[in-house]
Amino acid sequence: MTLVVPLARAAAATIAQWDFNSVPPDANANTGTLSPAIGFGEAALVGGVTGSFTASNGSSDPNATDTSNWRITTWPAQDTQNKQNGVRFDVGTVGFRNIRVRWDQRNSNTASKYARLQYTTNGTAFVDFHVIVMTNETWINGQSVSFASVPGVEDNPRFAIQFVTEFERTALDSGTNGYVPSSPTSAYGLNGTLRFDMVSVTGEPTVTGFSLVSYNVLGRDQPDWTTNSAQVRAIGRQLAHLKPDIVGFQEIPETNANYLQMTGFVAAYLPGYYLATGQRTDGGERSSVASRFPIVRSKSWLARSNLTAFGYAGVFTRDLFEAEILVPGFPQPFHFFNTHLKAHPDEDSSIRRAAEARTISNFFFTAYLTTNSLRPYVLVGDMNEDIFRPRTYEQGAIQTLTSSPTGLRLTSPRNPLTNDERTWSIQNANLTIRFDYILPCALLFSNITGSQVFRSDMVFPTAPPMLSSDSATAADHLPVVMSFRNPYDVPFNIRSLTISNQVATVRWTTIPGDRYRVESSADLIAWQSTATNLIALTGEISLQTQANTARQFFRIARER
Repeated sequence: MTLVVPLARAAAATIAQWDFNSVPPDANANTGTLSPAIGFGEAALVGGVTGSFTASNGSSDPNATDTSNWRITTWPAQDTQNKQNGVRFDVGTVGFRNIRVRWDQRNSNTASKYARLQYTTNGTAFVDFHVIVMTNETWINGQSVSFASVPGVEDNPRFAIQFVTEFERTALDSGTNGYVPSSPTSAYGLNGTLRFDMVSVTGEPTVTGFSLVSYNVLGRDQPDWTTNSAQVRAIGRQLAHLKPDIVGFQEIPETNANYLQMTGFVAAYLPGYYLATGQRTDGGERSSVASRFPIVRSKSWLARSNLTAFGYAGVFTRDLFEAEILVPGFPQPFHFFNTHLKAHPDEDSSIRRAAEARTISNFFFTAYLTTNSLRPYVLVGDMNEDIFRPRTYEQGAIQTLTSSPTGLRLTSPRNPLTNDERTWSIQNANLTIRFDYILPCALLFSNITGSQVFRSDMVFPTAPPMLSSDSATAADHLPVVMSFRNPYDVPFNIRSLTISNQVATVRWTTIPGDRYRVESSADLIAWQSTATNLIALTGEISLQTQANTARQFFRIARER
C-alpha cells in the first residue's frame, strides 16, 4: 500500500455555484432560489424572457429530494433580437485566476438550437466567446469553458457571463439567418424552453495574505459626506494609498442620511469593493465595512441593548456591526466585527464603556463562538480607552475584550517612524492616547505579517496624490493597519499510515476549520472519493478506510 499526497491545497475553488434548489429545502421542485448555493453572485434574466423553477430530472444535481432547475421561456419572435435574450450570472473573480465556467443545460424541441456564451470585464459590454450547440430534450451535463487565457477576466470584481440565444448564421457563419429549433422535426417557438442547472464558476485562489484597516473618520454630524468634501477626499486618498482589503469605518454620519454617500466614496477611492453599513444607533452615526472580497451577510448586534446585566443602568451606545466575508482560499467565511464604544473619561461614561465591553465579551462567548468557533474573526474599532494609559474611573474595557472567553488577542501597532502606538488626536499639537484597536482571533494573531499606525505626514518620500496633511484633514483619529498571511495556505504533513485487519488508518496535520478529501486508486490513474468534506476540528485528522486489495493508493487534498 502506498500513500500519495500530491496537493497541499485545492487546485481550484468554487467561486459561486447555482443549483436553484430552495433554501431551506422544501421537497418541491417548482420552488427555488436564484441565490447561489455556494459563494456569492447574482443571477438575472436578459431581455424579455421569463423564468420559473421545475424538476431537473437528469441534471448532475446530487440532491435527490429537492432538485430544481431554472426554466427559461417567452423567447423573441423568429428573426428578431439575435443574442439579446437569455440569462446572466455576475461573479466577481477578485483573488482568483484560471477562471472556468461549468453548467448543465437542456433544450426543448422548439427552443433555439444555438446559444452564445458571452462575457464582460466591465459589467456592461459583453463579448462573444463560445457557441453552444444543443440537442433536444436531453440534459447535456458538465459543459465547461475556460477563460484562463482571456485578458481581464481574473481578479475582476465586474466579471459576468450570459447565455443568449443566437441565429444559426452568426453562430456558424453559415445557415439560416434566424433561430433554428433544437429538434429537426419541430418549428422554432416562442414557448420553447432552455433549462439550466449546476451553473458553477471556479478559479484558483491567489490570495496569500490580506490587510485590514480600522478608521474612525470623525463623520458624526458632518453636513457634507460627498466626495466634494475636503475631509472625505483626505480619507479617500489615504485608503487609496494603503490599498487595504477590508476597512472598518466608525462614525459614518447619519445627518442628512449621509451614510448613503458611502456608495460614491467606495466607487471613487475603493472601486469594485463591496459595502455594508450598520443600522442607526444613537442618532448621529453608523458603522460601515468596505471589502475587496464579497460581503455575503451583515448585521448590527447589540444595538441599543440593555446593559443592566453588565453593570450599567442604560443601553449600549451604538452597536457591534458584523460583516461575513468570503476571502478567496479560505475554507470558512471570515467574520469582521466593528464597534465604537462609549466616549469620554467621566465616571458615568467609563462605567458604561466597561459594560459595553462586557456585553461584547459575553456575545462572543455565549453566541458567536458556540456555532462559529472554527471560523476566523477579528474585532476592530474605536474603543475609547488606552490599555497602557488608564484614566480615573476606567474598568479595563480592553482587558475584558481580550479576555480568554472572547478568543481575541491584544496587538499594539506602532508608526514605523515614530514608534508611537497612540492614535489620537492628530489634529492636536501632540498625540496623547490610544483609542483604536485591531484584535484578531488566535489563528489570525499567529499569522500577522505587519502592522502600523498610519500617518500621511510620516510617509517619505511623499506619495501623490496623497497629501502629507491628509491624516490631519481627515479625522482626529489615525487609521490602524494590520496584514496577515493566509493561515490556511500552509503544507500539511502525514503523521502515520497503519494497516490492521484490512483497515487503513491515516493521520495528518490540519488547520482547524480547514476541509479535506481523501481519494483512493488501484492504478494511480482512476481515483474515487473515499471521504469528502472532512472538516478539521483540531490540529489533526484520523481517518479509517477499507484496504482490502493487493495494491491500493490514497491521496489527500484540501477542498475549497
